[in-house]
Amino acid sequence: SLYNEVRHAARVSLQEHGVEVLYEDDAIIVVNKKSGLPVVGTGKSAGRAVNIDKKGSKASLNSQRKEVTVYSILCDYIRTKNHADRMSASERLPWRPNNVFVVHRLDRDTSGLTVIAKHLISSSILSSMGARHEIKREYLAIVRGSVTPPSGTIDAPLARTGSSMIERKVDFEHGERAVTHYKVLERFKNATYVECRLETGRTHQIRAHLASVG
Repeated sequence: SLYNEVRHAARVSLQEHGVEVLYEDDAIIVVNKKSGLPVVGTGKSAGRAVNIDKKGSKASLNSQRKEVTVYSILCDYIRTKNHADRMSASERLPWRPNNVFVVHRLDRDTSGLTVIAKHLISSSILSSMGARHEIKREYLAIVRGSVTPPSGTIDAPLARTGSSMIERKVDFEHGERAVTHYKVLERFKNATYVECRLETGRTHQIRAHLASVG
């Protein structure tokens, strides 16, 4: 049916952008994203900037191609699914939002699972669970050098070191509490494969914590 074809096309479009839906219900979507794809935008368009010096031109984001993110891709996905549901319904369906709500983010260059809320209620519940540390976050990373001891906990506050949000370092005087539990999985000649479990979710926490211990 056309309904199934539209929903299948929506899934195919996700995969083409590097997003795979692993679980979905009425409240949340769990997706696996590829490396290099940001979860949310940076505020900059992915298209060419408008030349505002040129007479008659208008500096409008609508005239530029939007930045491709997990958020924008999933909004398009939800919009397409809602359209398919309206096409197949025998009666008029109530309005449903076409946007989603980002609960937590992965760095652009990090691949892996992220949970997206489909409405404000599930977003609020998941945010509260995160604040109470009821959501476990585990990461796998290959780091330069030899990590010793083979397992441990880094409990060191992190603070910004410059104008950029990603410039972080350990700062016991001004930093926010950050806790990383790590375990060595395999050693290589000049690198170590580690598993990290985070109690907190500071920006670039794993990179900054492991760098702080050499």
